[in-house]
Amino acid sequence: MTMKTSKKKLLEKKGYKVSDAQEFLGFTDEENAYIEKYAFALRQKL
Repeated sequence: MTMKTSKKKLLEKKGYKVSDAQEFLGFTDEENAYIEKYAFALRQKL
């Protein structure tokens, strides 16, 4: 899911740091790929 550019700019202007889940949780690219792979498989089964 992505945030609207206008909302992101507004939050940054107010001092908030906007990032993604990977950065927030401190995952490496490899860890993130692993999670995305299994999240995709789970979504296919639902």
